[in-house]
Amino acid sequence: MEKKIYEEMPLAFEEVVSVGIRTTIMRFDIQEVDGHYECSEVLLDHKEPHLDRAYLKKVAIDYVNQKTDERILCGFVWNGINVWLSDENQRNFSEAQRVAMITNGQSLPMTFKLGEDAEGNPVYHEFTSVEELTGFYLSAVAYINQCLNEGWQEKDSIDMTSFGFE
Repeated sequence: MEKKIYEEMPLAFEEVVSVGIRTTIMRFDIQEVDGHYECSEVLLDHKEPHLDRAYLKKVAIDYVNQKTDERILCGFVWNGINVWLSDENQRNFSEAQRVAMITNGQSLPMTFKLGEDAEGNPVYHEFTSVEELTGFYLSAVAYINQCLNEGWQEKDSIDMTSFGFE
């Protein structure tokens, strides 16, 4: 997946032949930004027997899944801190919140590396109360659910007519 910029509105699906080599490009998220167009592009695998509707729909769904995963991983902001929501961190936050609830806060304080600042320095936060940790955890869960719901809506609205299919 590669981001591209065009002066004119690009086609969503295009076959290009250069030096006798055929390449098929599929474009997503075509948006006008400050007088030009930005989009993401995928070069399609010509090892496939043919570029049929099912194959192109799978490419589109894989693109949305990748974009959703990226938003979950690095898009969550809590109290002004960009929080890295890797699978491991999600499990750690869940377990910490569960243990804090079970122990009625006796497992606190707990310190987590939440992410990094703009210069790449680690950003840590010490949770000192069950309420604070639970609020953080529930905010993260809500953010993940929002990203997943938006991804599902985007996949449900994929318009195959822009790729030449009815």
